[in-house]
Amino acid sequence: MAVRPTEKWRHDADVLWRRPEPLLELIDEAFGAFEGEVAGLGEDPDDEKVFDVIRRVVVELNVLDQEHGAAFDEVDRADLCAYIEEVLTEHGIDLPALAERRGIKPSEITDEWREW
Repeated sequence: MAVRPTEKWRHDADVLWRRPEPLLELIDEAFGAFEGEVAGLGEDPDDEKVFDVIRRVVVELNVLDQEHGAAFDEVDRADLCAYIEEVLTEHGIDLPALAERRGIKPSEITDEWREW
């Protein structure tokens, strides 16, 4: 099961000073909504529906990042993207195939909308 980056961050004192608990709670809310949407996609979902779910969580994370003074750094970006990819994979989404059909690499599935 994918572990939210916020769980890891809560145990790292160096991270907590940059990302206070209220921000972590908002990130958890965004990921909770994302997880629910991914679970609701069902088997063999349409690519556009999958990308709509990805877009929504990425845009929400953009807002949180902006509202909290560009809180996400390069390491955070890797953690956030990895989590999104893990959740999708755990729900049966074939990321390499999804990305290939869109003409991108699997690691680029958030790039169209990501500002952090």
